[in-house]
Amino acid sequence: MPASRASRSTALGALVSISLASPLALAAPSNERPPEYGFDWVGKIELDAEGLTSDDPRERLIAVNALAGDDIEIARPHLIRALSDDEDAVRQEAARVLGRQHVAEAVPYLIGWLDDPDAKTKHVAAAALADIATEEAVDALMSALFVEDQD
Repeated sequence: MPASRASRSTALGALVSISLASPLALAAPSNERPPEYGFDWVGKIELDAEGLTSDDPRERLIAVNALAGDDIEIARPHLIRALSDDEDAVRQEAARVLGRQHVAEAVPYLIGWLDDPDAKTKHVAAAALADIATEEAVDALMSALFVEDQD
């Protein structure tokens, strides 16, 4: 008995999804695993991080923004390094990214910024610390709030 149109369509759909998931899956013998292709995140992140060494602060800011979209576990050391950049905009953007990603390693840097004379730097540090929300970060925020209330 010939296969119905619906069962042929279902079979074809299954073959298409297998081939889309792994184009080599249909061609590979059943006892061999098809080669895996993946994106080289480490290579991309290292390339993105090269921008942090530029003399141009705009290039360094672009690098921080590129790293923001990368795997945080690999990009973290570069973003931590950016917290020490000479340019406020680069440092502040790195702090925002690290805060959004809840990177506790940034907390000691950000706590130091709570005493910065620049109001924007203080604000960025406070927001990032609130996002990270470790005990150390919250204690620092509470202390800073208490000191400002005393003034």
